[in-house]
Amino acid sequence: MPYVILTHDHYDHIGAATKFAGAKLVAHELTAQLLSVYPDPERPIPAITFSGGHHTLTVGGERFELIYPGPNHETGNIIVYVPQEKLAVMTDLVMPGWVPYRAWGNADHLPGILKAHDALLELDFDTYVGGHVYRTGTRRDVEQSRAYLVDLLNWTKEEMSAVPFKPAAEPANVWAAQKVWLDQVATRVTARLVAKWKDTLAGADTFTHDTVSTAIVSLSTDAPKIPPESLK
Repeated sequence: MPYVILTHDHYDHIGAATKFAGAKLVAHELTAQLLSVYPDPERPIPAITFSGGHHTLTVGGERFELIYPGPNHETGNIIVYVPQEKLAVMTDLVMPGWVPYRAWGNADHLPGILKAHDALLELDFDTYVGGHVYRTGTRRDVEQSRAYLVDLLNWTKEEMSAVPFKPAAEPANVWAAQKVWLDQVATRVTARLVAKWKDTLAGADTFTHDTVSTAIVSLSTDAPKIPPESLK
């Protein structure tokens, strides 16, 4: 019996699932819930779902460990780990050799991006598949991605405290004051990230400002209580 594992619900990764005729679709139950909100014939509801943090699928003697580290890039986005091959797959989390796509692809839960990196690095793998850019990755690519994220979070918190919030010229226009402050913080963090990472990760000069802006909102609203030792 052939299987297709749906890592999450985004069309650019599972829009061709129906091309595998007769295959059983497998996903986390949260992915199935999202797919059921706006039914799409090109993205059928998976026949096999699991809840919680772990499910084992055995196909032809090969073991696939499906691991859900919690909401991250998307609710329901899972790690597919093949221990015999020392292979880890997690789409849209790490772009090997690149900074993240804009805001980690409109991430559902930015604090979960850090947890997902940590969940990946608990596994014994040599090859990483991220689903985008030009090559597969390695454990080193995941470590670099995490280090970039730690810099982004730490420096964003620092600059949020350092940059004063000033009322707008029009006192009733609260959004204008917010926009000025957000841009000032994001610009300062972006300059630091580009200076450190431009020769290591491609694209540092493109989506970084947008990603930092998203982090500012997340740190203000998700307000994660991240232990200091996790931000090293």
